[in-house]
Amino acid sequence: MKHLLILTFSLLTMISCKDNNANNKTSESGIGGDKDSHGCLTAAGQTWSELKQDCVQVFKVGKRLDPINQEESETILSAFVIFNDDESKCELFLPQNKISSIILIQSEDGIYTNQQYKFNTATSTLSKDGEPTYKGS
Repeated sequence: MKHLLILTFSLLTMISCKDNNANNKTSESGIGGDKDSHGCLTAAGQTWSELKQDCVQVFKVGKRLDPINQEESETILSAFVIFNDDESKCELFLPQNKISSIILIQSEDGIYTNQQYKFNTATSTLSKDGEPTYKGS
């Protein structure tokens, strides 16, 4: 009889623990918020960098560029630029282009270009199709 009581108590304890864990389960994918296709935590402001081949917070590692023609009542949506280790390329993160970044290649000392964009490190100016659009401080 004593063995039956101990066995019953042990069984109830195990069942109780199992149910408790089921009620308090946490989804591993839910920890830290949503992730993009590269595993970057979007809620933490991370985005994928092609140059760094890693998740980065551009507002921490990049150079901020603010719009040149901005109405006072408008929200400031900054662009950011980061460089690869040897500074032969830079990566441009534009607020209107949330899907991917744009890679610019150094064409001459301090000038990075692609077909549409040009970034001048001396003046911290980003131009699109020859028109200055963003400037760093």
